[in-house]
Amino acid sequence: MTISLEDNSLGAAASILRRALQADPFYRAVTVDFDDREEARNEALQSYFEFAIEEAARCDDRLDISPRAVAIWRTNPDPAVVEVSSERKYQKLLSVLGSAVRNNYEKMVRSLRDATPKLGQKDWYLSILGVDPERQGEGLGRRVLQDGVLAADHAKKRCFLETFNERSVSFYAALGFSTVGQGIDTVTGSKFWVMARPATALE
Repeated sequence: MTISLEDNSLGAAASILRRALQADPFYRAVTVDFDDREEARNEALQSYFEFAIEEAARCDDRLDISPRAVAIWRTNPDPAVVEVSSERKYQKLLSVLGSAVRNNYEKMVRSLRDATPKLGQKDWYLSILGVDPERQGEGLGRRVLQDGVLAADHAKKRCFLETFNERSVSFYAALGFSTVGQGIDTVTGSKFWVMARPATALE
């Protein structure tokens, strides 16, 4: 389901992402300026995730939202759109997440890109997935991803993602993803996995 940006559920969807991802190594690394101010960290992440949802809609990317889970896919293959959108999100990060974000963000993105040399803008990219922490383990993540995966199949598009959570590897594998790269993030020392899924032939 794609929400209207005028809908009050924008804030609720961003809240799901904030609560689901606030302990994620990537988002911890880009919010180090708030290490002693958890309330300020939450406010900054809330603002960023609201922007990320709006940006997905603005770029005609895929946005799937249920009451307890959110998935954002980069699906627009236009390099100019991707470049402008990436820069807008980067500037938003700089504006709300503090001065340390620039160095940490650039290093982490470099680590991830080095592990995905054969994946690119024509592939669909699962940018963000979050499930309400109070409802994890109920199959909500799989449900919110299934429509996106099926749409990728119809579009004959490969899709890929990165995860810092080893437990998520088997979750994504059950949806047809396989590990195509892995590495150690140079900022946090955390291990990450890059996973891809070929477009499944449809009958």
